[in-house]
Amino acid sequence: MSIIGSTIDGVLRMAAGYGVRCDRPVVLRDRANLLVHLAPAPVVARVPGLVTAIRTDARRYLAVDVELAGYLHVAGAPVVAPSAELPPGPHPIERGVGASSIWCSFWTYQPHDRDAVHSPDALRATLADVHRALAEYPGELAEHGPLVDLRLGLQRLSWTDDERDVITGKIASAEKSLAELPAKPL
Repeated sequence: MSIIGSTIDGVLRMAAGYGVRCDRPVVLRDRANLLVHLAPAPVVARVPGLVTAIRTDARRYLAVDVELAGYLHVAGAPVVAPSAELPPGPHPIERGVGASSIWCSFWTYQPHDRDAVHSPDALRATLADVHRALAEYPGELAEHGPLVDLRLGLQRLSWTDDERDVITGKIASAEKSLAELPAKPL
């Protein structure tokens, strides 16, 4: 069985343990994360994929995502909510004999129209709603967001000295630009 197949089987076993029935798992995306709709249930499983090459503590990142999205959803921000059908996790997923366990979180399925086009004004308003809700978030937000991932990638992945110098310079430039902004980046 493939890695994706054994991962989906593990996700289905976990969800079934909470009474979630899935007749036909549908892979929605398989890139940085594996996203699987547990059809017909209104549940999507999120399993970290490529991001684990950089983020070593997938459980912690999933827990922060679930907490933050839950907060934003309750605050009325336009975000996908953690699943109400089963505990959103994170949950350890067993993939079979000899395979390492991985982590998974569960989210509310939202139908997606790939042909939908949103105006810049609509996107700006949506992002503003999220930022307003984030301003009241009592938890801790990762400082500089994606810059943390860039630093982790710099440490964990193989680079030539020249590549490392270029990336280090780009990170420093981004940090300087963020520090000069009049408001705290969310």
